[in-house]
Amino acid sequence: MAPMSVANVSWLNSAWTELPDRMQTVLTLRELGRPHRWIASREGLSKSRIQQIEGKAVDRLIRRMHAEAPGASEQLSATVRDRLVIADIELQKILPTSEPVAKNAVLRRLGLKALVPSETGSSGWWTTDLTTLQDRLEGLLDYMPIPVGALNERSELIGLPAEFPIEAFLTDYPGIAGHPLGLIRTARAARDIAFLFMAAAGIAQTTATLARRTERTEHAIGEILRGDSAFIQLKPQATWLLASWPEATSPTFNRAFDVVLHVVEARGPINLPEVVSCVTELYPVSESRVRQCLRSELIGVTPDGKFDLVRRGATKVEDHEPICPPTMKVVGGSVEVDLLVDDDVLRGSSIKVGRWLTWYLRLRSPGNSQEFRMRSGAALRVTRSFTSSQISSVRQLALDLGVRPGCHLRVTFDPARSTASASHEGRHCPSESEDPATRQS
Repeated sequence: MAPMSVANVSWLNSAWTELPDRMQTVLTLRELGRPHRWIASREGLSKSRIQQIEGKAVDRLIRRMHAEAPGASEQLSATVRDRLVIADIELQKILPTSEPVAKNAVLRRLGLKALVPSETGSSGWWTTDLTTLQDRLEGLLDYMPIPVGALNERSELIGLPAEFPIEAFLTDYPGIAGHPLGLIRTARAARDIAFLFMAAAGIAQTTATLARRTERTEHAIGEILRGDSAFIQLKPQATWLLASWPEATSPTFNRAFDVVLHVVEARGPINLPEVVSCVTELYPVSESRVRQCLRSELIGVTPDGKFDLVRRGATKVEDHEPICPPTMKVVGGSVEVDLLVDDDVLRGSSIKVGRWLTWYLRLRSPGNSQEFRMRSGAALRVTRSFTSSQISSVRQLALDLGVRPGCHLRVTFDPARSTASASHEGRHCPSESEDPATRQS
């Protein structure tokens, strides 16, 4: 802006200097935000008298403006029309003065509300509707968090000029705080800091890195991000992406089998070397693990020896009978399994046994399972995994029989009736001397 001439500023400066000292004092204190009651106490007058003095002082300034700058009022009206906020520097061009208290008093009389008042009057903003402005600022909560470089862009989204100092207002807004990365919500600080950090970095981040940045534990930040649709976790790398990133639209996998199925579905019919190559590009897994996954009942073999989906006509490969371990045997159609009681059994962990058990029970695909009821009302579940069979819910059985680590349990499964029974085998058990009698369940 060009320097103000003496002629430009003379009328408002003169009007100010011609005001009595008390009027200048009242307007100055009001400019500083002092309430009428406070000023009245200071001046030894009543509150109503202070209001009268203020009103008469502004009346004098307005009359002087109409007399010596008759176009100023219309120019001000045109400048603020249909605008929610106006920079103080624009208004100074219409009311040039070296006495900002006088200018600001006139602007308030004309219905403007000062925002971030400046002692010099050379900066700051004004609004024509404080309530609407507050509503607009509150609407920015929908765009939180806001990176430092995007503040101007967010201002335009709510109808404010890009140069409006939005951060100066939002950091005083309840629930919003400033951060070196941008503006965040205090109630969701860890989530917002993680978001801003990842947006600035532009690459996937580990849980450990995000925990350090947000000053949370790895478990805590992991739980926060897993419940937020703006974040996607890549497994097994345990890294995080923003859902808005292009690479986040690529398939993500939690298990090796999911990758194998995806490759066969997308590329089948496909030979074994190609399956292994495609899978290992997407997921860190061994060739033997890929071969195990290809045994699924969902995947079969075409006449030319390639892998494809069974639903597309491939023939399911029958599972060959594994070697029966010495801890298992068939007795009259039922299967007896000798289980060694260890800490895993007593903790309630699933117990891995040979894959022959699920083969015999015709649980031929990973994930297949069968439940066996016992006379006590409890139940055991046998589940097929890729490399073994698993028996779950053994802990309660062990507790009922009073066994301890080192003891042996004989569990008998009847596949035809889906029932099971168990006994404590006293041979070579540590508890034999305490209770040699064979107990039944």
